[in-house]
Amino acid sequence: MDTNWGKGEFVRKKPVTDDDKVVMANYMEAGLRAGRRREDLLYELSKGYERSTRQIERYISEVEVITAKPNLTIEYNPESLEDPGIYTFDDGQKASFCCVQVWNKGKDLAENCLGTLKLISLGDKNGESYYNLHWAFDDPYLYKDVPRSIDIPPGHASRLDVVFALPPSQKETSELSNQTTTSGKPYPIEVPYEQPSSHCLESKVKGCWIATHLALRTHIGGDQYHLAPGEHLAKVEVSCDEGGHDEKYFKIISPKDWRKLTMELVDFTKMKT
Repeated sequence: MDTNWGKGEFVRKKPVTDDDKVVMANYMEAGLRAGRRREDLLYELSKGYERSTRQIERYISEVEVITAKPNLTIEYNPESLEDPGIYTFDDGQKASFCCVQVWNKGKDLAENCLGTLKLISLGDKNGESYYNLHWAFDDPYLYKDVPRSIDIPPGHASRLDVVFALPPSQKETSELSNQTTTSGKPYPIEVPYEQPSSHCLESKVKGCWIATHLALRTHIGGDQYHLAPGEHLAKVEVSCDEGGHDEKYFKIISPKDWRKLTMELVDFTKMKT
């Protein structure tokens, strides 16, 4: 008995993701509003996704459950008033920030949201590194550099700081008594200030810093958070309980002039080809 029939021509179907199901539901809704017949729309979707019309109907019925979950989305708009650019602390000190907005576009609370940065290219350094990023308005001095999570309600966004730069004079003369957090509140005086090493002061006048809790609370943060002037490729990723997740790739332009700190959204799939 021949058991080798058609094996060479068999092609495994690609799995249908939750995003695919949302696309199906949106396609169906738009078509019905335009006066299209439901049967025709199901046929088109079945051909496009190589599934039966019954399967397509089941996928569409699952969308209401899917959209009820937290749905984190990273958005970057450097022109937005919500993203501070040049930020002035309450004491008059200034810093240049690049930030993203993290939206919860689902229908449920996004609990324990974490933001991380992974350096893909390190310029004059080697390897890959992960960093826990700072949520704006969260006091970095209280939590040091431990992962700090927040909750984002449905339909709301929170700002995630990615990188920052300071004028050279501020880097060399940071003092706890004169600093405030990114929430505008003074650092707690009872917590002892950690003076950075002389190596940091001498070598880190130019460039920018990854916006971790430790880097922000000292306004310097040490070698491990510093990005030398030049271009650096990084992945910013956010996640929460119940599976909410998103990631975006950015080209960070670390400047010699602190006021020219910028980053650009990039299509990493095209860069790999």
